[in-house]
Amino acid sequence: MPGDPRECRQNARCCLELAAAASTPIVRDNFLSLAQTWTRLARELEASKRFLEALGEEFPAEKPSAPHGRVA
Repeated sequence: MPGDPRECRQNARCCLELAAAASTPIVRDNFLSLAQTWTRLARELEASKRFLEALGEEFPAEKPSAPHGRVA
């Protein structure tokens, strides 16, 4: 699964730093919003990974079947 929650959280921290140094309230608010978005993405990636792992445990991947008419 593409995406790394740690990288998302690092991006969120960077946005928070930029928000703290912002020259205007609009720029600050935009960086704060981006930080929230990165944090939410990290949580969603982690939840998706847990969900897929749970499916894998409950429904193990099937072995590929032999082509039609052949014995495996």
